[in-house]
Amino acid sequence: MSKEKMDNKFYSDDSPEYRIASFVKDWYSCWGSVDQVHDDDFDFDHWNDMVQDVEGKHFVPGCLSGTRNSFSSIPDFDPSTEEIISVQASQGYAVIVSKIAKQAMDEYHVYDVIQQGDGSWLIKKIITLLDPPEELVIAPTEVDKILALASESASLQLLDDKLELDENLLFKKGRKILSSDIDDETPEISFIGNFHTPSGILGIMDFGDSIYEFEPLEHRVKPGHYKVEAVMADQRVGGIRILFKDDKKAVKWYSAKTPKGNGIYGVDAGNLAIFDVSSLTQLNNLKKERLFTQWSTSEGNPQLLNIHAHNDGIITSSGYGDGAYPAFWGVDENDNIVSLYIDFLVLVKERKDGILITI
Repeated sequence: MSKEKMDNKFYSDDSPEYRIASFVKDWYSCWGSVDQVHDDDFDFDHWNDMVQDVEGKHFVPGCLSGTRNSFSSIPDFDPSTEEIISVQASQGYAVIVSKIAKQAMDEYHVYDVIQQGDGSWLIKKIITLLDPPEELVIAPTEVDKILALASESASLQLLDDKLELDENLLFKKGRKILSSDIDDETPEISFIGNFHTPSGILGIMDFGDSIYEFEPLEHRVKPGHYKVEAVMADQRVGGIRILFKDDKKAVKWYSAKTPKGNGIYGVDAGNLAIFDVSSLTQLNNLKKERLFTQWSTSEGNPQLLNIHAHNDGIITSSGYGDGAYPAFWGVDENDNIVSLYIDFLVLVKERKDGILITI
């Protein structure tokens, strides 16, 4: 039986840790053999060939390390700085977490490892995190304060005076769009599923971003299961909404804002998510990354997420991509909330006075 050393520990070749230690050693050896020139002379073809050979030895066929087309003067994997800190193995599947000590901040690698028919282990996936994988995305000491920010009696504020958007027109079925900027004349309205909010406290954010100083929407709705619809136009998501009352249409719209926000939500990773905030407080960094990765490696279509309860989140690609997008509460004639929607500004035009309107 052979052994492999990593972080001053030896692992036998029948263990999943052995595969990680062996991969890290081989990858680091390749990195150390490269002439580290960061200009047009760098031979990426040679580097990619070396990484491909390492992946062929240590990964499940078809799975990759994600390091072929990038090279840094600081190695992604280094047996002298990477330490295995946890192993969870059951029925031929293992999750191994390692910690990498770096000057600026620590990093973490999460390895999904699969046992093969001959008893050996191969890597299926590597996830890199900047925060401890099992740490909750919301600090437990902050939970009560965050949940208390939402109230059913919170006041509603009117829209930005530069926006005159119309949810009813955006989600109108069977209409045709006459615009030289839109190739698809007939938007498609699709039912995504039933969203579940156990607490009635909702949040909106780019699910690919780290969470700092999080705030929920000010207004709290009744817990329950609610219909979700999306509108597609020009092969993009034009908007997404939650219907709290199927039999009512909104007649007026207010900004769906957080206590310190303005109802406009920034996007850096091509998505926005709506979710139950009590569920978010139960989510750790690793599961958040897995949920986002699973969605982003699909076609990016709107879909429901299981954050902590079943269907307690919604995620969708954001119109034309990164930017900033408004969210609104729709209310009926009695100012009762009947919908929450995000407009991704696909089906809009600017009037001569500079105001954006729905087309």
